[in-house]
Amino acid sequence: MNKSYNWEVRRIYGDVFEVDENFDTCKVQLECRVCSCGKWQKSGIPCGHAIASLRTCTSAAIHKMVDYK
Repeated sequence: MNKSYNWEVRRIYGDVFEVDENFDTCKVQLECRVCSCGKWQKSGIPCGHAIASLRTCTSAAIHKMVDYK
């Protein structure tokens, strides 16, 4: 989570974001709980890219984005 503080986040449209983490760029879709890195889908816990995107949205809470399977 702390690593994602310096990542650059750009809203593409709606709930879709592009997160640049210096060496790689990932796309996050918050409503579908999907990140192109695949970590969010595998673990159910928002990855750093999703957390960085959530920081730009004041209405979404990180703990509410955990997928309890």
